[in-house]
Amino acid sequence: MTGTASVGLVAMFAVDVADLYFITLLGDQRLVAAVGYAGTLLYFLLSLGIGLQIALGALVARAVGTGDSEVAGQYCSSALIVNAVVAALVAAFAWFRLPELLGLLGADGVTLDFALSYAYIQLPVVPLLILAMSLSSGLRAVGDARRSMMGTIYAALANAALDPLFIFGFGWGIEGAAWASVVARIVVFAYAARCLFHIHRLPRPVSLTTLGRHIPAIAVIALPAVLTNLATPLGGSLVLRIMSQFGDGAVAAIAVMARLTPLVFAAVFAVSGAIGPIVAQNAGACRYDRVRR
Repeated sequence: MTGTASVGLVAMFAVDVADLYFITLLGDQRLVAAVGYAGTLLYFLLSLGIGLQIALGALVARAVGTGDSEVAGQYCSSALIVNAVVAALVAAFAWFRLPELLGLLGADGVTLDFALSYAYIQLPVVPLLILAMSLSSGLRAVGDARRSMMGTIYAALANAALDPLFIFGFGWGIEGAAWASVVARIVVFAYAARCLFHIHRLPRPVSLTTLGRHIPAIAVIALPAVLTNLATPLGGSLVLRIMSQFGDGAVAAIAVMARLTPLVFAAVFAVSGAIGPIVAQNAGACRYDRVRR
């Protein structure tokens, strides 16, 4: 579970580093700083998705452990619906308040314009990305770590291939990097959805009554998980706000470090994602001896 997740995360983070490297080749520090501002805001939404997917993975894995595939499928559907609605609402708020939000981080002038161009392209697919993360969590919940990994790898390959084409070949600059990321989000969503719906046939139809009954169970896990995951981007945004006083060069440096750090700690992130489904499945099966081990 950890090994496959590590490979997928390394692929994703490595492409993020390459993405930023291609932007530096354009020779304008303001572009790198713009990615730093927009990336920090998008990381808030990504952290929201991480918290939401934890609830889906825990509930589905626990139901799988009890051997009740129908309940597992209903929890999966309910969590996907809740995650999609929450992601859409938050992304819509960010879209309409984007200049103000980036301004709070310290972006201004031409750098703000670049950041807006980058973020406006990526924001509409944020709900799709959060759903893709949730679908991948569902794959891990049923023990299919390999397919969860492959979705991330395919997305990373698409992003790596399209980055130089869109940035330099088509001359789209920073907007080309954003469009390459959009295609990557679509790829991982399509692959994960195909695996969960057509191979595992996990999501099941749910009524409004069932959905209403599941929401409290989802919220009990999702709310603390979301708050926990929002702590990191919140701290990062405060640092970015302070560094913005020292100019675009300082913000660009923060942007570079923000892309390198996850690459170094990919295995640590992978462990945290691997533990949940294993514990939940065995808890569902009342195998607390295995949970303790």
